[in-house]
Amino acid sequence: MRRDFLKSVSISILFLKNSYSFSQNLKQKYLKLIVGSPPGALGDVVARLISNNLTNFFDGSILVENKAGASGIISAETVAKSAPDGATLLIAADNVFVVNSFVYKKLNYDIDDFKSIALIGRGGLVLIVRPSLGISNINDFINFAKSNPNKITFSSGGTGHVTHIGTELIANRLGLRLLHIPYKGTSPALTAVISSEVDTMLVGLAGAMPFIKSGKAIPLAISGMGANNILPNIPFLKEFNNDLDITYWFGAFAPKETPLEIINNLNVSFNKLLNDVEISQKFTKLGILVSNSKPADLDILIKEDRKRFGPLIATLNIQAE
Repeated sequence: MRRDFLKSVSISILFLKNSYSFSQNLKQKYLKLIVGSPPGALGDVVARLISNNLTNFFDGSILVENKAGASGIISAETVAKSAPDGATLLIAADNVFVVNSFVYKKLNYDIDDFKSIALIGRGGLVLIVRPSLGISNINDFINFAKSNPNKITFSSGGTGHVTHIGTELIANRLGLRLLHIPYKGTSPALTAVISSEVDTMLVGLAGAMPFIKSGKAIPLAISGMGANNILPNIPFLKEFNNDLDITYWFGAFAPKETPLEIINNLNVSFNKLLNDVEISQKFTKLGILVSNSKPADLDILIKEDRKRFGPLIATLNIQAE
C-alpha cells in the first residue's frame, strides 16, 4: 500500500511539473495560431474567436498569423516545420488533411507530420440555386439534372474545396452530371450564383443565409447536424442517399513531435473554451456546431473522411492546377 501511495504521489508531481513547464513555456512565447485563410474569411474568424477567448483558460499571449493560399498548404507547411513545443499550432479546415493529398501531385507536408489536438466543430451546408433557374425543390432539381446532363453549372471555392468535392459527391451518389466552375474562394463562388453566372452551389449555411432571406438564393437541401434549426422546412440531403451527410470542419493541430502532455493540456483548454455557452453560441452564429473531443476523435474523423472522399477523387481524376 505504501508503494502504491508513493507511486501515486510521484505521478502527481510529474503531472504538476509538466503542467508548470507548459505554462512557463506559454509565458515565454506567443502562442501562435497559424491559419490558412486571409483576414475576414471563415477560417480566420474561427481562429480569432479562439484566440480572443483561449487566454481565459491558460497563461500566455496569443497571436493569429494568416498564411493564406494554396488550400491551406502554406499554413500546414509552416506548422509542420515549427518547433514541437506547443507554441505554434495549426487551425485548419478539413481539406488540409482530407483532400489535399489526393488532388495535389506534390505536398511538402504529410498528415503524419501533425498531432491532433481537438475538433473545433462542424459546419452545416446548404445546396442553393439561382431563382431565375425556375427550380424550387430538390426533386425538381434532380429530375432536371438527370434530363439535362452537364447543363447545370455549379460554382465552388476552388478545385478540391469542400464546396467542390461535396457537390461531386452529391452528383455521384444521385447519378447526376453537373458542370464545375471553380472560383478563387467561397465568396466569389457564392456571388456567381447570386448574379446568375452559375446555377447552383453547395455552401456553408452562415454564408448563404443572408441571400436566402433576401430571396436571392433558393435553398433546396441541407446537410449537417443542427442545419434544420436554421432551415426547418428544407429536406436533408441524406434523405436522398445515406452517404450525403456532408459537413465541413475545423480542427487544431500541433507538430508531430509535440510531447503528449502538452497535447493533452491543449485539448483540455480547447474543450473548456468550446464548452463555454457564450462562445459556443458565437460559433453557432457562424453555422458551426462545436465539439467536445479527444485527439483520437479527430484522428478517426480524418481517417473516415479520407476513406470516403479519396476513391471519389480518384474516380473523377480531380487534380488541382
